[in-house]
Amino acid sequence: MKRFKAVFLFLFCLCSTPGVTAGAMTPTAYRLSVDGTVAAGTIYEEKGAYMVPLRVVSEGLGYTVTWDGEKRVATADMSIASLSAVPGSTTYGRKGKLKVINLTQDFTYGAAAQIIDGRMYVPAEFFRDLFNNVTITDGVLTIAPQRAYLDGDAAVR
Repeated sequence: MKRFKAVFLFLFCLCSTPGVTAGAMTPTAYRLSVDGTVAAGTIYEEKGAYMVPLRVVSEGLGYTVTWDGEKRVATADMSIASLSAVPGSTTYGRKGKLKVINLTQDFTYGAAAQIIDGRMYVPAEFFRDLFNNVTITDGVLTIAPQRAYLDGDAAVR
């Protein structure tokens, strides 16, 4: 009987841990494009936020993704900053790497990071705070780096 209670308690805790299952997240019909390339992965909607797969988008943008299983933190790392997400938390932390400009800041979004089928999902706006454009046009959610062009002496486009 004790063994049954222990197994039941373990399963209850596992199922009630934030970020382990999709919960109220609803799949959308949107397709995902990362820096001009169609990307695999489902886009979910959670509390008005569009949730995208962290690793798929990050690697499509050329970032490195790490997972610290002990602390339960996923980090997307780029050249000038990194941004971390914790399953079940609506607060995301950006850590800057530049000495001349302090890019370190915490952000709070309406939806918490979630793990679904072993993949971490974060709000699409997570990538805005790593200096990317996030747009939805004609059923496609696009995430792409912000770009500036120099044309002769005028910076523009």
